Amino acid sequence: MKKAKLFKIIILILSAVLFAAAAVWLQKSGRAGSGGRNAGNSPEDALQAALGEAAKEEQESLGTAVPDLAMPQATAAPEQEPETQQPLDTETSGMNDTSESGRNGGEPADVSFPENIGDIPLHDLYAASGQTVRFYISHPDTAGYTWEYYDMELRQWRLNEHAGEIRDAAGHTGSYADFETPESPAELMVRCSYETTGGRASEIAVLKPLPEKGIKALALADGGITAEAGKYLAACEIKVEVTYDDNTSDVIEGLYGLYFMESEVEEQSSEFVSVDGVLTERKEQTCLNYFRQYRTVPAGEENIILAYIPEEGSSQPQTTGTITGEDREPPEISMVDILSKESIPDTQGDISVTILITADDNVTPYPRLQYAVVQTDRDAAEDEIPSLTAEEDWSSHPKAVAALKSGIPWFICCRDEAGNTAVYKCGEAAEGQTALAEEPEPESDMQAPVIRNIYVEAD
Repeated sequence: MKKAKLFKIIILILSAVLFAAAAVWLQKSGRAGSGGRNAGNSPEDALQAALGEAAKEEQESLGTAVPDLAMPQATAAPEQEPETQQPLDTETSGMNDTSESGRNGGEPADVSFPENIGDIPLHDLYAASGQTVRFYISHPDTAGYTWEYYDMELRQWRLNEHAGEIRDAAGHTGSYADFETPESPAELMVRCSYETTGGRASEIAVLKPLPEKGIKALALADGGITAEAGKYLAACEIKVEVTYDDNTSDVIEGLYGLYFMESEVEEQSSEFVSVDGVLTERKEQTCLNYFRQYRTVPAGEENIILAYIPEEGSSQPQTTGTITGEDREPPEISMVDILSKESIPDTQGDISVTILITADDNVTPYPRLQYAVVQTDRDAAEDEIPSLTAEEDWSSHPKAVAALKSGIPWFICCRDEAGNTAVYKCGEAAEGQTALAEEPEPESDMQAPVIRNIYVEAD
């Protein structure tokens, strides 16, 4: 019986040795086929595993257990909290979020414009040599945009086919074109021509290369920004003072890659953990940074952050400042409806007029506009009319009833919340305005009706 067990053990050991030899041979052939990379366990490990299996079988036959000699499995590392994400985005209200970063050596992406593109003129830009730059242009009542650049060698304008159309949520359109910044010190002249109601017009801008040194810091050149409230402002229109890596500085208006930066913190998840008997809430948050190339100037004063991103993955020099939106544009009275005219009893031709005023302003919404009807017997200029209006004569309702004396001119005034006032002279159209629609006088009807056809319908 003991001889049988000993013989069995010898057989198992010989099997293990043969198995290990086969593993060594397979290992060598695997190394040759994989270019020297270790594709499996080492021969020592294979032998150890084989001996372990033989020992296991022996101990099982003897009724005892041995520790597992196989390779241990790697334990998974504990999960770590995700890093704060800062995506580049130009999210705009009511539009698809797109990215416009003007990457060095690549084509910039489209910009999504909010409700109104507005009036975007062509202006000079500064960019790094070799960087693809996108020019934008948009004007009311224009179409048929054509982009060109001036070829210095041929000394003529050449057509640029890398152009396209931009469109806002209201359907207004503009145009863009991509150009590559030349090597310093050369400059590229860009021209855009388009059709207007008065004929063909064109604008010219220059694409200038930046010095061959990086920008490490920037600041607002004038300390703050003042612009017309409600205007569509491009970040590259802002004059900034840049500091280069060699500590030299320059003032640039038209720095391409300058963005309005807005940050938003979103709460991702929350959990409660107990630390030394103290219940603590742990929150994971994500910081979203939105980079917008254009924005609408708000009324009043607002803090802003500007960031310069010349290419993806580069440093982002930033600066803070204030933007002040001043409302200097008066409302526009687009229509005045005379709803009724009634003679005032016991007067010589005086009338009571009921009118409805339709107006619009670039900042103040229509319900917050104020209106007044002014009548004066003196020969006053239209810009003097608001000073002749008493404060109690102003009303917030666009419908008004006024008692007018015959033979004396009268005016309709409309003002916004900033005090800008538009004046409409009744009876005679002011410059750029249409005349009032007077009620047509009834005409005497001297003609009898004519019966042209008679139809008889039977049951």
